[in-house]
Amino acid sequence: MFAVISDGELYLRATASLEPAFCARSMVNMIYFKRGVPITMRYYLVDESLWCTRNELISLAWQAVREARKEQQMKTSSPWRLKTLPN
Repeated sequence: MFAVISDGELYLRATASLEPAFCARSMVNMIYFKRGVPITMRYYLVDESLWCTRNELISLAWQAVREARKEQQMKTSSPWRLKTLPN
């Protein structure tokens, strides 16, 4: 998943390599409340200024898609798994 829509707002998912670009734009983290406790997510709000710069928005969105695919591929190609233990 590379993005989330919450309360009518679009949030792009950040990875370790993409997070500095989002922070450089002063994008705000998504905060999720679980049982009243705020949890800061690795999703960043697409603000009005980013909506107005369409090329930059598309570029960041495609980077988020590529990073999400890369993470998914790394998870599925990992040879590490738990072995079934004998009873």
